[in-house]
Amino acid sequence: MTTVGVARRLPGLPSGRAVLDRLADWLALAQPQDEGALMTSFKYTDAIRIVGALALCAALFVSDLLTPVEMNEVQLYPVALLPLYRVQLRFLLPLFSALTIALIVLGYSIAPDPDFWDGLSNRTFSILMVGVTALCLARLAVSERKLMLRALTDPLTGVFNRRTFLDLSNKEAARARRRGSLTSVLMIDIDHFKRINDSHGHAVGDQVIKALAETATKSLRPTDILARYGGEEFCVTLPETDPELAHRIAERLRSALEQRVVTADGVEVRFTISIGVATFATGLSVSAAMARADQALYRAKQNGRNRVEIAVPALEEAAQPA
Repeated sequence: MTTVGVARRLPGLPSGRAVLDRLADWLALAQPQDEGALMTSFKYTDAIRIVGALALCAALFVSDLLTPVEMNEVQLYPVALLPLYRVQLRFLLPLFSALTIALIVLGYSIAPDPDFWDGLSNRTFSILMVGVTALCLARLAVSERKLMLRALTDPLTGVFNRRTFLDLSNKEAARARRRGSLTSVLMIDIDHFKRINDSHGHAVGDQVIKALAETATKSLRPTDILARYGGEEFCVTLPETDPELAHRIAERLRSALEQRVVTADGVEVRFTISIGVATFATGLSVSAAMARADQALYRAKQNGRNRVEIAVPALEEAAQPA
C-alpha cells in the first residue's frame, strides 16, 4: 500500500510527498535564481577557512585515537564545520559533513570504546549533531544571501539598485585607472513614460520597466553593470569600453527595445528609450561621467527621443588630472 493510499484512508494526515515538500521548503537548500549576482570568485580567505576546517578534523581524529575514553572529541566535530560558513563553494558543506561522519565511524572502528553501548550512543549523537549543524548553517547562509539580494537589488526588476551601482562602478573606475583603460557610462530613460502610466495604469508601467531590465540584461555583456537609478531611469557602466563601442552597445539596446512589445492587463504596449553616453579615463569620477551622460540624455530628449547621444568632448576632460 502506498503512502498516498494511507493518507487517503486517514484524512487530515499529509501525504509522504507533502511532508518531503515541506521539509525541502524549510531547508531551502536551493540557491536563489539571482544568487549568481552575489557569488564571487574563490578567494584566499576561503582557502584559509577550508584549511582551518581540515586542521580541526585532523586534530579531533588524532585526539580521538589517542584518548578515546577520557575526552568526548567526537562531540566537537560540528565545530569543524563552522569555519566553512560563507565559503563560496556550494557543495563544500555537505562534503565536509560526510568527511566528519566518516572520521567518527573510522575512529570508532580503529579504537572502539570499552563500553560498547556508551560509545555507540556517543557517536550516534555526534553524527546527529553534525547533520543538524550542517543543515542550520546551510539554511542560515541561504537566508543571509536572500537578505543581501534584497539590499543590493531593485525589488521590481531584480537588477542592482542605485547604491550598489555606485559602489561597483567606483571600484571598476579605480581598476580602470590602474590599467589606464577607458570606461563608458549609459544613462537610459523611457520616452513618454508618464503617458504610458496615464493611459494604461501603473501596473502596465511596471511591466514596461521590467521589460527594459530584462532586455538590457540579455543585450549587455556579463561584465557590464546595470542598475535601476530611479523611476523609469536606468544606468549602465561599461568597463574597458571606448566611445565607439559604447555607442554600438547603446544602439543595439535601443533597437531591441524599440521592437519589444509588452503585453499586460490585456493591452499591448510599445515604447522607446533615449540614451546618453559618456566615456572617461583617469580624470573623471563616476559621478562626473554620469552627469555628462545625463546631459547627453537631455539632448537626446530634445532632439526627438528614441536616439543615442554621446557626450562631447568625451576625452579632453578625461585627460586632466583628478
